[in-house]
Amino acid sequence: MPTSPSPGPADTAGRQAALAEALALAVPAWIGVLREAGAAARAMARSAAEAVMAAADLAALDPHGDQSWDTDLAFDALARSLALDAYRPGGVTYLGAHWEATRAAALDASTTVTAQGDVL
Repeated sequence: MPTSPSPGPADTAGRQAALAEALALAVPAWIGVLREAGAAARAMARSAAEAVMAAADLAALDPHGDQSWDTDLAFDALARSLALDAYRPGGVTYLGAHWEATRAAALDASTTVTAQGDVL
């Protein structure tokens, strides 16, 4: 029975492009949520995101461990962390996209959060 080749290093660019495309939607959404949150809620969001990403790192390091790690949680934690970092002076750049947010302006349907640069 023929087997399909597993995605290897050659697929890395495709995976990064897909991740960048998904983050282009998720990070601005989190920026809007966090804009309305208080300082305590933002601190809790950062702590929760860091805990999820640390657990994902540990799961990735153990090749014989539990392979059922929820990648949706890791993606959400990454998007949330990038949104939190967008509020730092100068914003944040990841995979060629740049997000910069301010707490002063309200985010509405006409407000865009721009991504600058190439995806990769």
